[in-house]
Amino acid sequence: MATLGARQLPASIGQRLLWMIGHHRGATLSCPLICRLSGPLDHDRLRAALAALVARHDSLRTTFTGRGHRLTQVVGEPEGVDLPVVALAGPEALPAALAAELARPLDPAVQTRRAVLWRVSATEHVLCLNLHHLITDAWSCGVLYAELRELYADRPLPQLDLTFQDIVDRQTAGTSGSGPERQRFDRQRDYWRRRLDGARILTLPAAPDADPPEAARPGLASADLSAEITARVAALAQRLRTTPFVVFLAVYYAQLAAYTGKHDVVVATLFANRLDRRTQGVVGFLATMALLRTEVRGTFADLVARTHTTVSGAFAHQELPLQLLPTAALTPAGGRVDDLVFQMMPDPHQRAHAGGIDFELVLPEEIGSRFRLELVLAPVDGGTRVLLYHHTDQFGPASAQAFTTRYATLVDSLTATPDTPTG
Repeated sequence: MATLGARQLPASIGQRLLWMIGHHRGATLSCPLICRLSGPLDHDRLRAALAALVARHDSLRTTFTGRGHRLTQVVGEPEGVDLPVVALAGPEALPAALAAELARPLDPAVQTRRAVLWRVSATEHVLCLNLHHLITDAWSCGVLYAELRELYADRPLPQLDLTFQDIVDRQTAGTSGSGPERQRFDRQRDYWRRRLDGARILTLPAAPDADPPEAARPGLASADLSAEITARVAALAQRLRTTPFVVFLAVYYAQLAAYTGKHDVVVATLFANRLDRRTQGVVGFLATMALLRTEVRGTFADLVARTHTTVSGAFAHQELPLQLLPTAALTPAGGRVDDLVFQMMPDPHQRAHAGGIDFELVLPEEIGSRFRLELVLAPVDGGTRVLLYHHTDQFGPASAQAFTTRYATLVDSLTATPDTPTG
């Protein structure tokens, strides 16, 4: 809904896709920033810091109108932030309060952000800045978390080099212009056409207990990798001159190949799309989806090497939005290109001291997923938590948990003996 003084700007290609996903799939599109605040909290200072964030980033003042190609951003004027303070009976009441807040949808035509501060005790509060995914992504939440601490401590922030709209304008030039931006997009499109030619969308066999989760929210299964196993993954990645993301993804490839009997595997992932240094402080939905295709054969070390090549190429060509990828080259097999998604959450500075209080980032596990099957790895106390979000008739609770536990077992065994054959 447009307001007095608001600016109307075209939405990005990614925002249009995300709007359609939310509209047609009823998907979870909440991307919250949640942090625990310990110490003598100054409520007025916190409100001022939040208001400064909203004034600094246009995305936090944006709602949407229209649909499809006519989807439009409506950027309002800076304003104060409504921050209700809700007292909880104790720490045990926090999970239910958080779940209830995240279950309340944000209507992008009316409100794309909502804040609440829970008072757990006199010296402990939890802040939830609930944001619609149309205005943020995981990287942006990291930016907001860092800037919130600086603003609360009354420290100045550097001037932004770009705005989100600058990036949208550059994307428009790449898709419909004729200059250098268009040439770069054409080179990326050619890369993906070659990379995906002849690939097939992988479908999973139905499990005996296959039942979709209740309502529209996906089910969740989890398993933990110890700090020792996580360190071994990092050591193997260093020895093979790659990253832990590549090693963890290679294990997933091996599991999917064994599970389906197919060895040409395509898995989707989300990249931050921040290769330009000037974009790294911008808050907005910049993330892009890439399709990672790898052949599973040879030893696990061989698979890691091929996965490294796959990820490196995709990383260098991540700017092209999913709608512009040559996905028509994929042979359909009853699924979508984003049915299987793999993500590894970065390990941000989860704890910090600023303005006389301690900040701790909280990563909610039960926020859900907009994808049919999403494997997420999250850092937890030196180890790694494996989370499988499933909203598909091929997985029920028992088979999802077995699949997740099997993945954790494979990480342990394959990284301990990387010469193990995977084909």
